[in-house]
Amino acid sequence: TGPINYTDAVMGEGIEFNGSSTGVSLPASKDMQFEGSFTISAWALLKTKPSGKMWSSLIFDGDDRSGWDPYALQVNPDGKMAFLTNGKVNAAEIQAPFPINKFVLVIGTYDKTAGIQSLYLDGKLVGQNTGHTDLTPVCDLVEDANPGLGIGTNNYFQKSMYNFGWNGIINDLR
Repeated sequence: TGPINYTDAVMGEGIEFNGSSTGVSLPASKDMQFEGSFTISAWALLKTKPSGKMWSSLIFDGDDRSGWDPYALQVNPDGKMAFLTNGKVNAAEIQAPFPINKFVLVIGTYDKTAGIQSLYLDGKLVGQNTGHTDLTPVCDLVEDANPGLGIGTNNYFQKSMYNFGWNGIINDLR
C-alpha cells in the first residue's frame, strides 16, 4: 500500500519504505503459519531508529490483539533487532543491537526438533534461546482482528491500529 519505490540494494533492487505511508500487506495464510522449523532472512537497511513506543517491522505476522503474534523481525525503540516467536503455549524473543544506515543480513531461525531459536546478524550468531520445542504450531490469528503478514509494516497496513513502519530498504526477503 502506498507508492512502492525500488532502489539499488545488495541483491539487485530492494523495496524502499518511508516508515509511515508505505508497506506491503498480505492476507493471513495457512502457508505462513509454520508447523515446524523455519528460517526467515533478508538484507535490511534501517535509516532511523524508531521513536517513542513505536517499533520498525521488517516482517511481521499477526493481528491487532496485544502479544502472541506468531513471529516477527522488528527493531525496537532501543535500536535492537528482535526476533519474536509465539507458539500456542509459549513465546521466545532474542534482541541484539542493530546498526543504522548499513545493510545487514538478518536471519531468524527456529529449529523445533532441537528447541533452538537463533538470531544472526551478518552471519554472526548474536543470540539464542534453547529448550523451546513448543513455539510451533504458531498461535492462531483472529479473523476480526485484521490478521495478515506485513513487510516493512505490521499485519494489515492502513487497516490495523498499528503502523510499525520500516524507514529504509528491505531486500531479498526469504
